[in-house]
Formats: sequence, C-alpha cells, structure tokens
Amino acid sequence: MGQVTYLNIYIYGVLGFIGATLFGCFYFYNGMEATSFLVSTYSGQTTNYFDSNQYDLYFQGFVYCFTFAVAGFLLLTVMAIPNREILERQRGAAAPGMASPQGMTAPQPMAPPQAAPQPMAPPQQMAPQQAQAPPPQAQKAPEKAPAQVEVPSVNDLEDDEFELETEDRAEDTGDSDVIFGTGRVTEESIVDFIHKNPDSAIKFLYRKTLDGKALPPTEDEIYAVWQKRGLSRARVRDYILQIMDWTELPADKTLMDIWSELRDQIFELTH
Repeated sequence: MGQVTYLNIYIYGVLGFIGATLFGCFYFYNGMEATSFLVSTYSGQTTNYFDSNQYDLYFQGFVYCFTFAVAGFLLLTVMAIPNREILERQRGAAAPGMASPQGMTAPQPMAPPQAAPQPMAPPQQMAPQQAQAPPPQAQKAPEKAPAQVEVPSVNDLEDDEFELETEDRAEDTGDSDVIFGTGRVTEESIVDFIHKNPDSAIKFLYRKTLDGKALPPTEDEIYAVWQKRGLSRARVRDYILQIMDWTELPADKTLMDIWSELRDQIFELTH
C-alpha cells in the first residue's frame, strides 16, 4: 500500500505541475495580446507591437510553458498505466484467508471426511505377517562418458594409394601452389601448403573437419581437385610426421589437438 500512496502523491504533484504550466500559458498569452495589436491593411492584417522586446519575452514564456505542459501530460500518462508489480500485490491481497478488496474472505476448502477406523482382529485370528522385503533401491543410470571424436586411422596409407593414372594427372604447366595454383602439385608446394595452412592439411588428410564431423560437399570437391593435381594424403602424412618428429599419428588425440600441436611446432620452427 505504501507504493500506491507514493504513486498518488506523484500523480497529484504532476497534476499541479501541469496546472501551473497551463496557467503560465494563459498568463503569457494575455501578455502577448497586451503588447501587440492588429492593423487592417489592403493586403491583410499585420501585427504591430507596443513593446517588441516585452512581446518576445511573453512569447518565449508561452513556448516554454506549453512545452512543459505537453511533457507533463506525457509523464502523467506513463504514471497512470497500471504497474505489474502493484497489480500482483493487489491480487495477492485477495488470496485465501486474507481480506479481499470487498472486505470478504475467500472460503477455505473443507477437508474430506475421514473413513471410520476398522476394528482390529483378535490376536489369535491375525495372520502372521510376512517379512517385507526392503524396497529395491533405484538403480542409477550409468553415467555416460563424454563423447570423444573418433579419429580415423591414416597411419596405414600407402604412398601410392591415391596416385592417379597418367592420363588423369594434371599437367606440369601453371602454378604448383596447392590452393591457388592450377598445375601439378610438387614436393615444395606440399611443404609450403602444410606450413601455411596446417588446418587445411589436417582436414585433407583425415577427410574430416577439426571437430570430427563430415566435410561439407564443397570442401570435399575442392580436395578432390587437389588430389587430381597430385596432392597425396600419404605425402601430407609423412611431412606432418617429419615436422612433429612422430613415428605415427596419435590415435588418442582429437583432430583439434593434432592441429594445435602442429601449428605450434611450425611456429617454433619458422621463428
């Protein structure tokens, strides 16, 4: 109820402010009329001033009061909108057991009648109670181990597994760069490709994204073009093993871990 009282005080204050601004508008408007007069001419009516400076002051006062009156009306509109918190508290005042706004109390639900107690059988007629087995404990579901990205094995690739026939190979003309070239990929371009783009090299080698998902069709098509130009997965693997000084690619690491270690190793070698 305290908030409602304060809100009423604010509303009365804003109403008083609006009344004062409207009175100011009336006062300054009368002052404008008192310091000016209209003169009829052949071209129409013109305004002449007894005191132009006094008229300007009255005009500015009228503009200010009118502006503040409009702002007061807007503020009063915002304050008159029901507040959600106040409505919820008013609804809570009418809860069961408390006086409602009309001074009535909500009826309490009656408890259902209890069944009459059954007479107990004599001790000699009571059947021996069987030992009740303890309730089985709820079996906890086995906790699932965090899903690990399965890394496909590429350690058994042969050097000539992805070598193409002579008629399918790209010509030696053109740029040998793996990404931007069009000619035959050379040993030097493969090394440069791995040093500059270790993430693309890992994805080309494993045919997976770094998070272990399948490659998008667009990337798969690009890798097929690289392969036709002579880029071999086995050669990419051998160069990565040489850079990392590994005997084989680790099967217990994710592709993201392999790429991170390869990137750091290349940075150390180049710097």
